[in-house]
Amino acid sequence: MIPDDDNANERILTMKSAGMKRFLFCGFMAACAAAAVTAVASEAGADWKDDANARIARLRQREVRLRAVDEKGQPAAGMKIDIRQTRQAFPFGAAMSPALLRNGRYAEFFKAHFNWAVFGNESKWYSNERVKGREDYGAADALLAWCKANDIPVRGHCIFWEPERWQPRWLRDLSGEPLREAVERRLTSAVTHFRGRFVHWDVNNEMLHGAFFKDRLGESIWPWMFTRAHELDPEAKLFVNEFNILSVDQDFEQVQTDEYIASIRRLLDQGAPIHGIGIQGHVWREAIVAGPGVLKERLDKVAALELPIWITEFDVADDDETLCADKLEVVYRTAYSHPAVKGIMMWVFWAGDSWRGPNAGLARRDWTLNEAGTRYEALMREWSTETSVTTDASGLSSFRGFHGDYAATATGANETELSASFKIEDGQEPQEVRIRLQRASASGPASGAEPAAAPTVRADAPMLPLAAPLRWKSTAALISPVSDEAHKIVSVKDPTVVRHGDKWHIYATTATTRGGWSMVYLSFADWAEAAEAKPYYIDVNPNLRGYHCAPQIFYFRPHKKWYLIYQSQHPQYSTTDDLARPETWTAPADFFDGKPAGAPRLWIDYWVICDATHAYLFFTGDNGRVYRSRTGIAEFPKGMSDPEVAIEGPRNDVFEGSMTYKIKGTGTYLTLVEAIGPARYYRAWISDRLDGAWTPLPDAHTWEKPFAGINNVAFADGVTPWTRDISHGELIRDGYDETLTIDPGNLQLLYQGRDPAINGRYDQLPYRLALLKLDLSSATIKETYKGRYGVLPSPD
Repeated sequence: MIPDDDNANERILTMKSAGMKRFLFCGFMAACAAAAVTAVASEAGADWKDDANARIARLRQREVRLRAVDEKGQPAAGMKIDIRQTRQAFPFGAAMSPALLRNGRYAEFFKAHFNWAVFGNESKWYSNERVKGREDYGAADALLAWCKANDIPVRGHCIFWEPERWQPRWLRDLSGEPLREAVERRLTSAVTHFRGRFVHWDVNNEMLHGAFFKDRLGESIWPWMFTRAHELDPEAKLFVNEFNILSVDQDFEQVQTDEYIASIRRLLDQGAPIHGIGIQGHVWREAIVAGPGVLKERLDKVAALELPIWITEFDVADDDETLCADKLEVVYRTAYSHPAVKGIMMWVFWAGDSWRGPNAGLARRDWTLNEAGTRYEALMREWSTETSVTTDASGLSSFRGFHGDYAATATGANETELSASFKIEDGQEPQEVRIRLQRASASGPASGAEPAAAPTVRADAPMLPLAAPLRWKSTAALISPVSDEAHKIVSVKDPTVVRHGDKWHIYATTATTRGGWSMVYLSFADWAEAAEAKPYYIDVNPNLRGYHCAPQIFYFRPHKKWYLIYQSQHPQYSTTDDLARPETWTAPADFFDGKPAGAPRLWIDYWVICDATHAYLFFTGDNGRVYRSRTGIAEFPKGMSDPEVAIEGPRNDVFEGSMTYKIKGTGTYLTLVEAIGPARYYRAWISDRLDGAWTPLPDAHTWEKPFAGINNVAFADGVTPWTRDISHGELIRDGYDETLTIDPGNLQLLYQGRDPAINGRYDQLPYRLALLKLDLSSATIKETYKGRYGVLPSPD
């Protein structure tokens, strides 16, 4: 909420100021009153704290029945196991600034004390566009990269800030259509830029305390902001955010809790998709230590809206260090004990980076802890679990622990150190946990997490009926963005392609100059005609307006219908009887009722393939994992199971855009996954079952020897090399049905590439589509194919 140079809040009279002094008419009465307040606070402190602790035990802890087995899978009987929590599930976060990137102590302190982040200023409009038309997300992107590397989720703060004083200077004189256009451009730019990276967005900050946009564009602009943000990033949880709600702010005489609730109800009635309520939590001089119950009462009122509550910007800065620590504890213990509160963010944690002066935060300028810092660390220890258990003859033991991640260690035979990790999930029933205690790697990370295993190839693994390493030849760009009056296109990417009715049919993602994502359809008889094919923009179909991208098409024979699978951020599908009439696709339908257990925070790039009995939905998460769900053929597209991990590895090696195929004439399946090296490229895995284990394909799963990448791609004669990325695309299939069969003697890959000299925001990279063809001139490849099929492969 608060910028570096000033603050928007006001002041309040409390018991320590003039209001209390009116009652203290002599020194004796003042002393009596002070003693009485102390006594009441002490008595109230015992009651409120006991009640809060009882709620915390019910809400934030769970009974665990732990079953331990040894490396051979036998019960680990009579073994003493030390259990230590390594990460809390509950978000205890803080605001950060670019000081983190240049101050090592800042970064280490943050990692040691917080598990969530928000940026103080770096994702606000006045930071991202100080000069009209010159957007700069560099500072935010640098902070995001650090958070991603340290596994710290990030809240987005904020798309808009309603009071006039916090608008970019160039914006303040705008009104009418120029202002509306600026608002639309800001929202599209910010939300698409951070899509998949911000878990939350504060959409329009402090609407109780300003009306810049409402006065100039009408009241409907507020619900529109939420609706449009949700269209652009359906996975982000959208929040309102206000001060003077939890405690009386400076220059106010009472909180505005009731007013806030009424304003949220009005937005909800207007159709605004609000997913959470932000209560800033800046604490000033209200005597919350003497009357801590008032905080719970206010939270109870807001909780009646039945939306998650986050304390988004807690700070306190009294001159008395002990009072600061007491107020911190009252707020944190009350909020942590409240069932509606799902996270607490601190706005100031270091005096060297504080809008409220040297008394705020947890650490002084020299990084020594002040009393609030000492109290905060004590609370974090109190709300973490560290214990020891001894298993019975069956390897069983039990304990009660706070929700979160855990490391278990034990000593085996010959003083061998054994370890395992597990997670305590939220829930009321006892959780059954099974751990396999294994030898800890001497070279493993200190955290106890298991290092990523190097790829290994099974001796009995099915093999691709071609000799690797493969060699490819690329065309020039065949399909480029084509704009019209309604679609200013900068990129065409993520293609899916089938041959049907003597034509190629392509559906692909488009990105506009404003950062909007949609899809396009093209058809033509021959690749030589691709550049002249007329685009049909899918959002012309009223069923498919808004954010839909990364398509896949196939004909599902049991239903005698075409299926279009796509990302909306979650997986959706449409159907039609006629592939060549994109205006006939049905309205989007969901594969899942809500987000299933096991799905990653960012799930993307959905892919369906079927065998004789089941339909499988594969997808990625930009996190080193390929996920797999399945349902019976008769139930498809409904009944998908909770996702499980099918392929796992380092994040950049297993990044996104997976695709899976059946290899013609074999019992082998091939999965390709886009990876990140010096440029984008594809790695390959094979399996004999869609629900089986996947094995890296030899000589086709590294940057040096990829399945397809710039290191094994040459450009056709007369074609100037134009891309280094061999990125999100699709293999040409030998058919168009749900089995997704490919002919290894006619391998071709329709892919996206781009001019490597042009960089910038991902949604503005100028991707085009081109075709790779496998170079079959190698005698080894020919003989391998002939040995499998009895004939030579088709000529190039």
